Amino acid sequence: MDQKQQEAGMTAPPAQPANNPYGGQTYGYEQQPQPQQAGVPPPGPPAYGAPQYGQQPPPGQYYGQPAPMQQQQMQSNNTVVVTGQPAAPANVIIHTQIYPQNYLVFAIFVTLCCNLALGIVAIVFSMLSSSDADAGDLEGARTKGRISMWISIAGIVSAVIIIIIVIVVMVTRVNKVIDASNINYGK
Repeated sequence: MDQKQQEAGMTAPPAQPANNPYGGQTYGYEQQPQPQQAGVPPPGPPAYGAPQYGQQPPPGQYYGQPAPMQQQQMQSNNTVVVTGQPAAPANVIIHTQIYPQNYLVFAIFVTLCCNLALGIVAIVFSMLSSSDADAGDLEGARTKGRISMWISIAGIVSAVIIIIIVIVVMVTRVNKVIDASNINYGK
């Protein structure tokens, strides 16, 4: 039997099953009652930060709020155990950087509505801009974001020019058809 089991009040299993005072037999380790030591609180986990049942919290505290730092020392067979509440959390300072725009939404709009080829190129540059910003290269991210924006603008302009050309071609063909039909009917 090792020292931890002796300290915990555990005894080795008996060779024969011990008789239980309630009429049955028990096997294995039996818990022996320990005398209460002076200055040691009774065993059992207290609720963290809350008073015991029926007690009010100390003035200036609320339920669930950790109590001020209190330390207790317990001694048992040349072992010193120091218990206490955790210290207050440290202040955390978060530095936020303003990421340059990557124009991803604009590039997706151009891809879906205007020009597929230039929109995909704009999306690629937009994602490269985001990667550079995450890596800390804000100037490279700004440059690639602007390239994405200008490619998206070129996609919109090219789509508008193509639509105008298609409209002009359709109108001229319709006019030719109308003129040809007027000639055939003798007007």
